[in-house]
Amino acid sequence: MSDPTPPPDANLPAARARDLRDGAGRLLAALDAAPPDRRTCNRIRAAFPDMAEAELRGERIAQLFPAETAHLDVCESCALEYGEVLDALLELEGAVGGEPDAPPPTLPAHMLTALRIRRWVEATAQRVLQKTLQNYGDVETQLASWLEELATAPLSMTPSQQQMALGYGGENTEMPLIQATWFAAQALAERYTVDDLRALQARGALAAPVREAAEQIARHLPKRQRSPFVDAFVSQALENPAAVIELGRAA
Repeated sequence: MSDPTPPPDANLPAARARDLRDGAGRLLAALDAAPPDRRTCNRIRAAFPDMAEAELRGERIAQLFPAETAHLDVCESCALEYGEVLDALLELEGAVGGEPDAPPPTLPAHMLTALRIRRWVEATAQRVLQKTLQNYGDVETQLASWLEELATAPLSMTPSQQQMALGYGGENTEMPLIQATWFAAQALAERYTVDDLRALQARGALAAPVREAAEQIARHLPKRQRSPFVDAFVSQALENPAAVIELGRAA
């Protein structure tokens, strides 16, 4: 004889309701903690030059750019990048020594590109050095040192100027690889918009322009370093295509 069916638990509906409420609460908390949409970040970053110039004029950017300033309050990455844009403009203003009533300087296009790609270059150059060299130093410090040396020169160079720059540093075998990473990323950033790169990713075709940019720069490296450099550059890009898309210019 089979065991009698246990009577229904009168507390079950209430317990299930509590579980559902708890689950909904966890979902809402996760959504609140989720990082902002990357397309929102790209739109906000496109306004950084105008925001920084307005701030240097003493205008209240919270009133002029309410959506953008609200985004900076919740997005650490964008807040840090806006700080870099503002610092760059302040340094430029100090360098030109303008009159008190003169309009604030406008951030040159090549400096906007530099701010956009620097973090990605640091991470990618680290990977390039790991794959190419047995021992290497701090990438961030070396990159910062090199950019200071080039502060008075345009960061958008012709191929011949790039080839000359890749010899900077004498016996330092790390610096040419860091520079090569910079120039390849810069080529992507100046050649494509965010929408271009997003469309390539949607078609599964992002690897081709990334590899092309790396191979063009790798021709100036010693032969033994060319293939490892290209492989590391492409591998880093394909592991985080969203970061590569963010290198592109605003549409």
